[in-house]
Amino acid sequence: MASPWRAVLTALGAMLLAISSLGGSYAVAIVVAALGCAFAAGWPALVGVPAQRGSSIVIAADALAAVLVVVISHSPAYLSLVLAFGVTAAFLQQMLRRDERHRLVEGMSATVTGIVVVTSGSGWILAFSDRVGDEAILIALGALVLAAAITALPSNTLILAGVAGLTGAGFGVGLGALMPNMTLLTGFLAGLVSGGMMALTHVVLGGFPAVNRWRVAMAAALLPVLVLGIPLHLIAAIG
Repeated sequence: MASPWRAVLTALGAMLLAISSLGGSYAVAIVVAALGCAFAAGWPALVGVPAQRGSSIVIAADALAAVLVVVISHSPAYLSLVLAFGVTAAFLQQMLRRDERHRLVEGMSATVTGIVVVTSGSGWILAFSDRVGDEAILIALGALVLAAAITALPSNTLILAGVAGLTGAGFGVGLGALMPNMTLLTGFLAGLVSGGMMALTHVVLGGFPAVNRWRVAMAAALLPVLVLGIPLHLIAAIG
């Protein structure tokens, strides 16, 4: 799938999260879980590892577990346990393979990376409950959409990535100055992290051959949305 379409999918994922906030934390949790499962369906194929179905199941299960733990505990404290069980499940999944376990390290690494991404996605539920959560989220999602639009332009990839990251930071500072509960530093960090993550994803994943397939492109597009969850929660919490 071409870069403009991946940018559209990223923007849609961000907008869906923003809209879900109107329904409260449970609506956000449902959307985060759905995005995590969509990411899990395409991530193993994107990085081209063996035993893709088993890897997708482990990542999707971890996404649902992370959301459930955050909804129940209202804290990120137990996410370390979710990560630990996820890594254990990934190890068992590799051990149960019946294909002589070719490229074992690659398969294990890809699954654990996917687990980290979807676990971080649960941070969106926490971010909405922080003191400046709504404002930080507005800046982060706005910067993400803006950076996605920039990476869709027909130009050199590295140039676009740099412009997207800097634009996100500038957007964060500008919007943060207009919001009563935000500091310029918090706005800058929220914008920079969002724009930078979109730029990094565009550079790293855009060259993968498998990204031209819809299911795989969905995973590439949703990665910057999901992985921002915990970083944004931390930014909002200290803001």
